[in-house]
Amino acid sequence: MNKHTLNKYRIMLFIPIGILILSCSQGTGTDTTAGDSNQADLVITDIFKKPGRPDAIYVKYQNVGGAAVGESFLIKLTSAKGSFQGNHNYRFEVPEPGTEVISGAYKIDLLSLDSDETAQITAEIDWEQRTAESNEANNSLTKVVYGFN
Repeated sequence: MNKHTLNKYRIMLFIPIGILILSCSQGTGTDTTAGDSNQADLVITDIFKKPGRPDAIYVKYQNVGGAAVGESFLIKLTSAKGSFQGNHNYRFEVPEPGTEVISGAYKIDLLSLDSDETAQITAEIDWEQRTAESNEANNSLTKVVYGFN
């Protein structure tokens, strides 16, 4: 029997220009059992903004599988106002196991958001399912991202 968990996080950062509060949940029923060690297992570990870049969203992802095999992939971002399926001309490569990678900047206007707007955002890695993974059930993360200027 697989063990399922719901991970929730809440972080408060006090910075000179204000307060940034982040909260997120990863999956409902995320399978935490070990998969096939000969396959990749791509997971989103964070969705965030960087101070000084209120117009952009970044995605942190990792291969928690046992191998860096598979096709290139895209990351899809979705908010209540819009969705961006990734740029097919700039695909991501499967990283080595255990390596955490930060995507390039996704302009927030791709999701029809403003820089000071708070929004619930879902990031889904390998949404086209081009990469065979040991666990396809852990490919998305939903998080509230708070805007700041």
